[in-house]
Amino acid sequence: MTKALAVIGNILALFSYGVALLSPLTPSEGMPGIGVLLSCVGFPLFLLLHAWRTYSSKLAKIGVVFQAVAIVSFTTWLLVIQSGVLASGS
Repeated sequence: MTKALAVIGNILALFSYGVALLSPLTPSEGMPGIGVLLSCVGFPLFLLLHAWRTYSSKLAKIGVVFQAVAIVSFTTWLLVIQSGVLASGS
C-alpha cells in the first residue's frame, strides 16, 4: 500500500464512520447488532490499521492511533448510553 492509498484509506475510514453515525449507530435506532458493529466500526478500524502500517512518520502513526482510540471510545460511549447502564434507577 502506497502512502497515497494510506491517506485515502484514512479519509475513507473517518468518512464511513461518520456516515455510520448518521443512522445505524444512533440511539434512536436501538442497539446495533454485531453485523452493524463489524461493518460500521470494524471496517474503519481495519482501514486505519493498514494506514498505520504504511505510514513511516511517527507523528502520522500517532495521529492514526488517536483516530482509532477516538472511534473505539465514542462507540463504547454510544453503546453504554443505548444499553442504559448509566440510567438513574428508581
